[in-house]
Amino acid sequence: MILPHAMAYNAPAAREAMDRIAPALGVPDAPTGLFDLIRRTGGPTSLRDLGMAEADLDRAAELATAQSYPNPRELTRTCLADLLCDAWRGRRPQAAAGSAPDLRPLTDEVVASFDGCANPRLRQLLTDPPALGTPWSDRKVTKPQSQLSSQEAHMPCRVTLSGISSPGHEGK
Repeated sequence: MILPHAMAYNAPAAREAMDRIAPALGVPDAPTGLFDLIRRTGGPTSLRDLGMAEADLDRAAELATAQSYPNPRELTRTCLADLLCDAWRGRRPQAAAGSAPDLRPLTDEVVASFDGCANPRLRQLLTDPPALGTPWSDRKVTKPQSQLSSQEAHMPCRVTLSGISSPGHEGK
């Protein structure tokens, strides 16, 4: 539960490690992705929930910085106290500078807007999420082009800022 906060703190000094972890989690930013994974799976996201008293944060920071140990980034008592405070409150770590923004909510909204597409083959291509890492061009379609009716095969769909439109259908 401390790990996402420690990763966020160390990210500027461990960019290569973060760049390898993020794709493994399927997210643009490793620390926030790990925090979100812990939250989604019902794990604890705050030291407070684990019973740590807020009054003990300063002492924990003091103990943790009393002995030096290898760390990718210099660890000061003040920085560690801030990290522990964020962990105690259960704050989601900030994405590392230079990391890509998390566009999944926007992507989900756009994909959902394709549900109204009248062309079933196109609708399937646009709404059936590909396997992690599978390019859109490699996606499998359950209904081959040869099985589409003439009307289905030639029914255009047009993406607009407000959704999908096709003959007889206005986007959301």
